[in-house]
Amino acid sequence: MIRILSFLFFIFSSCHNNDKVVFYPNQSSEMAQLMRSMVNQLEDIKSKVKNNEDLNQTKLYFSLIHKSQSTDNIQINSDLESMSKSFHSVVNDYNRYPSVKSYNNIIQSCMNCHASYCSGPMGIINTLYINKK
Repeated sequence: MIRILSFLFFIFSSCHNNDKVVFYPNQSSEMAQLMRSMVNQLEDIKSKVKNNEDLNQTKLYFSLIHKSQSTDNIQINSDLESMSKSFHSVVNDYNRYPSVKSYNNIIQSCMNCHASYCSGPMGIINTLYINKK
């Protein structure tokens, strides 16, 4: 019985996106929604690179992460604020000079922050790299 309930919980707590199941264990806080939007936009850029499309028209605009309402267990502190500002700077670098390198710098910035805060999404973030050796 517990297995059935667990399975049903998993099915109803998941989102379907392009035939893949994505499980979101946390409530949809403003921060979580922002980060999910980031993943979608970054996946779009990765797809454009694979299809040899021009990145010059692909700009990224994200709110400052530390200004978003966080998931309950994440405390906004000065370290998170500085990582958020650093991320914003890396995104601006990409917007000025869109390239695989500047794109991968964004992904690395995400990994660096999630290594310290909420490591759960690191598996998804890792899939966003382009040509990672």
